[in-house]
Amino acid sequence: MVTSFKSLLKYCLGFIYRMNPLFRFRLRSRLTVFVFHEVSDSPSEFTREYGLSLTLSQFKQQVKWISDNFSVINPERLVANARLPNNAALITFDDGFAGAFKNAYPILDRLDMPSVMFMNMQPQITRLPMLSALVIYLMNNCVNFREYINNLGLKKPAYLSITPEIMERFKKIHGLPELSKIIEFQGDLVDSETMAFWDGCSNVYYGNHLYDHWNAAALSQEELKEQYRLNELALDHYDSSLKLFAFTNGKPEICFSQEDIETIFKMGAKRVFSTVHGVNKNSDTFLLGRVFSDGLDVSSNHLWCRVGLSYSEKK
Repeated sequence: MVTSFKSLLKYCLGFIYRMNPLFRFRLRSRLTVFVFHEVSDSPSEFTREYGLSLTLSQFKQQVKWISDNFSVINPERLVANARLPNNAALITFDDGFAGAFKNAYPILDRLDMPSVMFMNMQPQITRLPMLSALVIYLMNNCVNFREYINNLGLKKPAYLSITPEIMERFKKIHGLPELSKIIEFQGDLVDSETMAFWDGCSNVYYGNHLYDHWNAAALSQEELKEQYRLNELALDHYDSSLKLFAFTNGKPEICFSQEDIETIFKMGAKRVFSTVHGVNKNSDTFLLGRVFSDGLDVSSNHLWCRVGLSYSEKK
């Protein structure tokens, strides 16, 4: 009942935004950035539980709506500081889930819609689980890990506050149990052969998301630089790599600070992205926001609600 009421409320709000001429007029001069993760009809427990997956049908519906209402830009235009069209939009993905490559990219390719995938290259290279999925699984299923984190008094959720030192100390004592189960929980990430296949395609680009999925706010500035540097080195093997960066988890203050933004700027990024404030008033700013949508956005009005609420967020 609560879910139905929320859905109805979002539908009504979306209708109001869609029919508001002032909102639609102001949207013309802004850059709206969308973020997706996994696209699969058989999502993993992790992506399903955290609302990170869309079915193929849902993704087709959402990108068709984006195509109908926005001018999707090539991310190279941001790097070049090029003038953007009215109703400009950018499509992005995070984390490198296999379904995004297998299912989403062919859909976008048929529609001639460019996108950028923000990659954590360490899980892709080592085939080990990414940090966020690993910590969540261990907190839910490993008594030793849960007691270890609780004894340290680490702030919850642990995947936002754990540091490389804390994680390494645990692995030295206990190792990493049930790796196959953790990877099953997480879901498949893209392999190097698939990345190479899409590399150089006119509509596919790769960006930096740190070497592993550490929360920037939990890292020292030196650790943040090293995570950025290692990931950049791995991405430099691909022609489609751009100097674009997305903060993991993506919420200001909780996930990154102004100092973190300045560090990434000094490392050479041309733009950085969060996961809030996705309707950007000025595309020239270094920090850009993104609009997150999920499988509950089942109609045009629901999607207009997402964009409208993002437009209305305080900067």
